Amino acid sequence: MNMPTVSVISYTPTSGGIQIRWTKPVDNFETITDYEIYIYSNTATDFIQSTFCDGTLLVLLRSCNIPTSELTGAAFTLAYQDAI
Repeated sequence: MNMPTVSVISYTPTSGGIQIRWTKPVDNFETITDYEIYIYSNTATDFIQSTFCDGTLLVLLRSCNIPTSELTGAAFTLAYQDAI
């Protein structure tokens, strides 16, 4: 499985979150039908799939906005300046 390169484009607490963007990975001549976005969780000490990034829609956009409320909520419990 090829993993795309991911970048955090912006973080704006006042607008409610971060925007991430990634490059299309090598597809080995197969159609990419969706992406799964996982974020590190402080509570589970593991990666959990984001509920705000619909993988099917992301195929064309290769961009997603994740609200601060998801990052600081019970699933992730990230604090300001935690790595994402």
